[in-house]
Amino acid sequence: MLPVLFRVGPVEVYSYTVCLLTAFIVVGWLAYHEAKRRLRLNEDTLMVGSAGLIGAVLGSKLGMLVFLGRLNSGGCYRLSHPMAQHCSAG
Repeated sequence: MLPVLFRVGPVEVYSYTVCLLTAFIVVGWLAYHEAKRRLRLNEDTLMVGSAGLIGAVLGSKLGMLVFLGRLNSGGCYRLSHPMAQHCSAG
């Protein structure tokens, strides 16, 4: 899998981001239609789904901070990271 799918100016679009976004859209669509089919589609169902999405995003960012460390001013991870070869030594 290519780490960077394409670039739009200075912005790089990573394959992981595209796969994760696709998974969220597909699972959300399936859950919506299954709840509608079972006649359980209401505000509570949508609230739980929204809370799950927000929790997943925040949890993944927290995990990234815990396991990879904070970014320094140069945009590089302080701890060992597979993309460290793109960072300057200084």
